[in-house]
Amino acid sequence: MAKCSGLILWKFTLLWSENPVTMNVMREMHSRATILLGLGLTALAQADLYEFTANLSYEQNGSNHDLRITMLGDGGLVEDPDSAGTEVFIFSGSGTLEYQFVPGLWFEIGDLSMGLSHWPFFSWPMGNYTQNDTLPPILPPSLESGSVDGVLTGTNISEGWDGQLLEGTGTLSFAGQGQEPPLQIDVEDWSIALVPSPGVGLGLILGGSRLNRRRRTS
Repeated sequence: MAKCSGLILWKFTLLWSENPVTMNVMREMHSRATILLGLGLTALAQADLYEFTANLSYEQNGSNHDLRITMLGDGGLVEDPDSAGTEVFIFSGSGTLEYQFVPGLWFEIGDLSMGLSHWPFFSWPMGNYTQNDTLPPILPPSLESGSVDGVLTGTNISEGWDGQLLEGTGTLSFAGQGQEPPLQIDVEDWSIALVPSPGVGLGLILGGSRLNRRRRTS
């Protein structure tokens, strides 16, 4: 456990460090995650349906702001080409970005599409977002649209994961036109949950099913 905790801390240190050496390592790991995601999406010809949700927060001009993400997409385990016998979880989906104007009152403020690779207990999300032009910008005006990436940590899928649920915490970076540095947003909690297929019995859902037993028909 101490080893795992150290690795998590190390990764977050890399994320925030400006040291050229660690930044190079960060870029290499990000590049590998991009390759794995691309290979995984190709391999997921038949995939399970998953829902990604996340609660986010950031501080700007002395005020706290709350966002949430809801996405549906394809997910599943694929073989890691660089590590025989190792499976990486891949997810790719799209959905909405919402903002909490007052406690309990949420409004959709934009669209977001994102993919990620997860192994063994951390994810590298990468995607794009666009704010609605029908509302005043919630994110800084220079962030009307752009890219989103970051690091998420959570469920260890190398320890008998049943394919049902991933969850954890992390950080996302929203980058837009002229935004330097990107807006850093805390991910207070996130989850990727398997969406039950129509007709699946309650006992099967509660008992858990392997990813390769329940595939959506294409």
